[in-house]
Amino acid sequence: MKSRPFSMFLLIMMIISLTACMKGSENPTDGYSANTEAATTSEVDFTNLSVEEITPVSFSSGRASIQIADRTTSYLLILNAANTLPGNYGLQLADESAPLLQLPHLEVEKGLEDPDSALFHQFLNESGAEMAQSPEFQQLGSRSSFSALTKTMAVGDKQTFKVLSSMTSLSRYEQVEATLRVVTDDLLFFVEDDSADHISDEEIQDLANKFQNTILPTDRSLFGNESDINGDSHISIVMTCVTNRMASSGIVTGFFFPGDLYASSSVNPASNEQEIFYTLLPDPNGRCGIPISSDFALTNILPGVLAHEYQHMISFNRHVFLGNGKTEEPWLNEALSHLAEDLNGFGLENYSRVKLFLSRPNATPLISAASPTLAERGAGYAFLRYLYEQSGNGQQFLQNLLEGKATGVSNIVSSFASGDSSFDEFPEFLNNWSIALALTDTNMTTDPRFNYEPRGTDATSGNPTGLCLRCTANDGRGTILNGPSIVEVESYPLTSNLNATAAQFFLIQDAPTDLWIQSTGSPTLTGSILRLE
Repeated sequence: MKSRPFSMFLLIMMIISLTACMKGSENPTDGYSANTEAATTSEVDFTNLSVEEITPVSFSSGRASIQIADRTTSYLLILNAANTLPGNYGLQLADESAPLLQLPHLEVEKGLEDPDSALFHQFLNESGAEMAQSPEFQQLGSRSSFSALTKTMAVGDKQTFKVLSSMTSLSRYEQVEATLRVVTDDLLFFVEDDSADHISDEEIQDLANKFQNTILPTDRSLFGNESDINGDSHISIVMTCVTNRMASSGIVTGFFFPGDLYASSSVNPASNEQEIFYTLLPDPNGRCGIPISSDFALTNILPGVLAHEYQHMISFNRHVFLGNGKTEEPWLNEALSHLAEDLNGFGLENYSRVKLFLSRPNATPLISAASPTLAERGAGYAFLRYLYEQSGNGQQFLQNLLEGKATGVSNIVSSFASGDSSFDEFPEFLNNWSIALALTDTNMTTDPRFNYEPRGTDATSGNPTGLCLRCTANDGRGTILNGPSIVEVESYPLTSNLNATAAQFFLIQDAPTDLWIQSTGSPTLTGSILRLE
């Protein structure tokens, strides 16, 4: 890369201002036990690395030795654990004389999402996966098993809906009477009667127009079509305070319940036997729970929720009814829905999630063991947005993801189809993405592999689209993004931890000329090093 002293100074200043300073352990064996397992080491000479040049770090058995120029040079070191099963690993940066340490267990990032909301989404994901594999539910799914014939509905008609009211049970629901407020070619928009004054006809019509004219055609072009199990050629949206009240703390903004796509029965009593999803209601006075202003709900929350939940509905049809019978893995399903928000021009809420992820990237796995937290959703969205841009044909990439027989990482790899043997496997995706997280918006390189595309402005909504890493988000929340948290290494040995499918960033200064990177456990480590000065 060509040297640009100003941008280099800018990046170093950014890093120093944002780093979490870490000193080496005064007694490295405190709380640890030595790992005596023999291991081979990959040794790489970086003494001739040019300023702003970035190169891979090769690992053998979780170890690497980096030969650097001298103690006055500075480097940015990026490490990834590419293992796709949940786990966490100890890391140590030291000279050759330091023993390999067994580091303690690092918990996956906690506390970044209301636990009730996370529990409910996990329940929905697990329920959908079980329904997809259940012979009993497969029998319920045929259209001939539905008891009622479709009827034509008009504005002002009333209907009673069963709305889930439990985080853990398919049999607990509330009966909600709602009035049809808007009808479009593809949409029936209902509002709960008891809270009808929470939203005006004009506001409902605006949301319906956004769905009919923007979200529906965009999501269909990107992901495919939803099912039509009741044959009415419409999707129902129900706005109800039951959604607002779902969580005892925090909020559930909306949800899609796969059970609605199967006939009502003793094992599926809450089914409404139609394509439907549910959203919260604006609630400025807090009559339903936590106060939510109408302006914020109608600008930040609800348009994105419609795009988000619609992707989930389409995904269930493509993967379960038309595909291999398995639901998409939760981390990727959520990433697709958050990307759908962005690509529809309603992704304002993504920036705050990405900020949570960037605050502790080493503790925030891309692939979560359960329903992803807000930080993990930020990671998933950022990763998928990166691959969408890198694919060269983002629309085809997304279509491949929805029509493939695979799920999760296997689906990502088979759907990407880059034709580049150096960038067609998950560890390579993870490695280059992590570099892009570090370098985007620093002006250090124009290499498109290591940058997100500049943000745009959606022509219809006027909202920003795409992702910036160092910017004012303009998301209505005051979110400011400052790139990933970078650890400034002050002395050696330094010990840290890294979760599977996570990244950690180190500012290396005053390092031994023979710097060793060692790990505990069995991580599939990948890494890169960038000379800063």
